[in-house]
Amino acid sequence: LYTKQVRNGLAEGLFGSTWPYLAGQSHGEFLNHFVTESQRAGNALQFELLAAASAVQIFIFVAFSSILSWELVAMAILFGVLIVLVILPFQRRAKALGEAFNLANRDISFHCVDFLKGSKLIKVTASDEAVIDRLATYVQELFRVGFHTEITIAQTYFLVQAMPVVLLTVVIAVAHEMLGLEPSSTLVFLLFMIRIAPRAAQFQQQAQGYSVASPALRVIAERRAEAEAAGEDLHAGGNVFDKLSDGVAMDSVSYTFPDGGAAVIENVNLTIGHNQMVAIVGKSGAGKSTLIDLLVSLRKPTAGHITIDGIDLSEMNLDSWRRGIGYVAQEATIFNDTVRNNLTFAHPDASEDHILNCLELARFAEVADELPDGLDTVLGEGGVRLSGGQKQRLALARALVGKPQIRIW
Repeated sequence: LYTKQVRNGLAEGLFGSTWPYLAGQSHGEFLNHFVTESQRAGNALQFELLAAASAVQIFIFVAFSSILSWELVAMAILFGVLIVLVILPFQRRAKALGEAFNLANRDISFHCVDFLKGSKLIKVTASDEAVIDRLATYVQELFRVGFHTEITIAQTYFLVQAMPVVLLTVVIAVAHEMLGLEPSSTLVFLLFMIRIAPRAAQFQQQAQGYSVASPALRVIAERRAEAEAAGEDLHAGGNVFDKLSDGVAMDSVSYTFPDGGAAVIENVNLTIGHNQMVAIVGKSGAGKSTLIDLLVSLRKPTAGHITIDGIDLSEMNLDSWRRGIGYVAQEATIFNDTVRNNLTFAHPDASEDHILNCLELARFAEVADELPDGLDTVLGEGGVRLSGGQKQRLALARALVGKPQIRIW
């Protein structure tokens, strides 16, 4: 059940949320919370269940021991409370170290992903040593937290193992000198105590393990709640877009980023007719990309309306609207897969003839022919086998495969 929740949370966070939420996230950090921390969270749940099982066994043995001598049981319980009080500071320290381990683990995962993405820049600028030094700092912090965690666990384990021995010695003395129990009854009681002691030690270790790993549960719960709160409404019951008849219009559209500040786009009026080509030009930061994000409904206007054939975009079924768009970004996204799978990523049922025709239109057919396995060549991470221009042409061919009503590039 928990694995399913983590999987759903990952899907919701990466693909079910609104674009401003995704655009403001570190994807390496996001993945670390949902994948790396899920293992620690699973450990926390396991420790919790094992501790519950140990507690049940301890209760049963204590109940039977009470039949022989409730006085000795009361003394053992008081002694157990004393052990808990002695160990409580170690428990709190373990939880604090668990929080610190979570932060250190997040930092090193995030920076490793970030530096790997920028490996080309790092090599070209001869920044290898600086990057290694920075990573060494994060590794050292992770080691420090992990080391102190192990020390705390070892100290707790020593106390939990040593103090029951003291308890058994005291029980024997009290049973013989003060209560006058028969040797046979004392031996049976000691047998119960011997059975209880290792389970009490296990319970303490499991509780300690839960304290160390439990911050991961909180982190994942917070990230899931954050992703769900940013969930995107696709208007499944809205107007279904089939084909463009009249055109697209923007009526007094303005947009301001959620964190405030001046409007990026203000009072824009624009009409693009059917079969019309429009170029949007302007200096860097003028809002060209934001205008496109509004058109494909990755962002919502803070004022004004966008209409498709006279229908407000806010009333449109967004899945159907986006399926009708062929989109090529400034930085082409190429998946670590074959040329064919990159082309048919959103349209796996596309025919071979249609694929080849799109390759010809995008002037990528010759490039595909020269690749070792043609359309079945794996392009590597980020399309490393291709040049920048070839990536753009492949992205253009992919956009054409869907037979889009609207083409944006």
